[in-house]
Amino acid sequence: MRPYNSREEFGSIAETSITLVFSMLSFHTSRFSDSFWEWILIFFMYYFVQSNYFLYLCSANPQNTFFSLMKHFLFACLLALPALQAFPAGRPYGSSDVLPMLDRMIGQRQLYIDRKEADIAHQKELYSVASGMQKFGICSRIYESYDGFNTDSALHYSQECLRLARQMGDEVLIQRSLIYVSRCMSINCLYESAQQILDDMEGRVFPDNLNLYAKAYTALCFWESEFTTLPEVKERDRENISRFRRLTILTEDSYAWRRQEEAILLADSAPTRALELLMPVLDSLPADDDNVRFLSNSIGSFYGRLGQQDSALYYYAVSALADMEHGVMEHASLREVALILFRRGDVERAYRYMNCCIEDAQFCKARLRTIEMAGDMPVILDAYQLKIARQQTFRTVMLIVLACGLALLILLLAWSYRSGKRLASARAKALSASEQLKQANLQLHESLRQLEESNQSLRDSNRIRSAYVTQYMKECSDAIEKLGVYHQKLLKTAMQSNYQKLLEAIKSREFVDDSLKSFYQHFDDTFLSLFPQFVEDFNKLLKPNQQFELPQNARLSTELRIFALIRLGITDSEDIAHFLRLSTKTVYNYRAAVRNRALASRDLLEEHVMQIGL
Repeated sequence: MRPYNSREEFGSIAETSITLVFSMLSFHTSRFSDSFWEWILIFFMYYFVQSNYFLYLCSANPQNTFFSLMKHFLFACLLALPALQAFPAGRPYGSSDVLPMLDRMIGQRQLYIDRKEADIAHQKELYSVASGMQKFGICSRIYESYDGFNTDSALHYSQECLRLARQMGDEVLIQRSLIYVSRCMSINCLYESAQQILDDMEGRVFPDNLNLYAKAYTALCFWESEFTTLPEVKERDRENISRFRRLTILTEDSYAWRRQEEAILLADSAPTRALELLMPVLDSLPADDDNVRFLSNSIGSFYGRLGQQDSALYYYAVSALADMEHGVMEHASLREVALILFRRGDVERAYRYMNCCIEDAQFCKARLRTIEMAGDMPVILDAYQLKIARQQTFRTVMLIVLACGLALLILLLAWSYRSGKRLASARAKALSASEQLKQANLQLHESLRQLEESNQSLRDSNRIRSAYVTQYMKECSDAIEKLGVYHQKLLKTAMQSNYQKLLEAIKSREFVDDSLKSFYQHFDDTFLSLFPQFVEDFNKLLKPNQQFELPQNARLSTELRIFALIRLGITDSEDIAHFLRLSTKTVYNYRAAVRNRALASRDLLEEHVMQIGL
């Protein structure tokens, strides 16, 4: 090769070399490359630096130690860059073929959701023109399609099945529909309501419904035992699970499901025997059989108990694939895959899978799965963020090292940029001062806003206090006057020696009822005078189809009076019950029922009520 005699020509070559270094770093950081292409690029740069572009200059100008040092620095950078692979995206497993397939399926899960919704839409078209027993059958299939896909819709169609069954007067179908409703309540963590439905039919379950009843009771006890903290409840649920699994085995028509229940009963004492029982059944099923997802999940749990995490991961992944293909949105198997991957250090993939589980659980409105994953996701998220922070720190260190090397080159031209840097520094300080002033102004505005809110709250409290003190004095005066009239009436009756009439007057609640009616009337008038738009504003917090009608003759219903008292700051159920002459349980039920009608979060409804009129 020909020698290069000019420093300008070498500068061009050095600039090209450094550009290649940064290109490789950016290429890696973008995460669209793999180690093979990075090493090809490193080899090319090694040949480029080893060529006489550097060697000639260093040999012809031995006194030029700066460029010799730069040569060694660039070599060190080239050797250090592969260390970026210390944070790999994943690690190989025995299930390496299944996990990439699961990644692809998660990326395409909207296709399976669309396919499921299209199938349900077709069933709804058939349902709209069907009648009689055929209509009930289609409604049952729609419920089964929504089961595991959309809990709210599943509950709706289970109730629709119940309505149709009652119209036909078929007791078997009515009982089956109630079992559907019970299962939906179990998934929504309404264990007491679900158990009440199933307990009501205990001992009188029709033979055609016995298997469905056993499965529903097994699922209820299993889910309740997973979340309860009471030892006696856990023990009771374990006994019920064992009892109803045996009932399922006796009444199940599906050989695969029957074998699965037998294996689960064996798993606690002999997981190896359970695997031997279940593996041939899974191997005999076609890949698209719906039982594959259940059997694979059970086999994964058996391997987990044996400590064989590779096999557990594989079968949980197979079960998760089958869930995706069948449009199931409440993922139990995918969560187990995420937890195993997390324990193995594949935090990024575990985070993606757990995030998919949570998104689909929210879509499905499966409260059970959301609660189940609430304890897992923060741990995985923290680990994922820590991993990203470590990667970023490492890359930052590498960038700083490279930047230090470039700084040695830039020093040759530093004198031409000195004044520009001073100007940039002054501008940065000015911008910083401006930003600090802006932040101070924002804080001041926020303080003023909070002060104004406090003043408004005080004004509102004073206004309410003034109105109710006046009303209280008036009520006391009226009550004294009524007592006086009532006393004169009783005295007159007694003086006439009409003791029977006197006794009837004392026993009568007419005076008390009239007083209460008058009291509530004055309360309603006073409250609505203070908050004339209370009912309209309160209805805005509720679902459109569950709002209260505007009170007739300015009279509030019991529910509205309860929330009117809450608006006045009386939030204790016992105080409200005493005020309205109700039981505490009745007040609690009213509050819970109205909270369930909330348009937004039910837990924030009463806080929003406190803001009405501000």
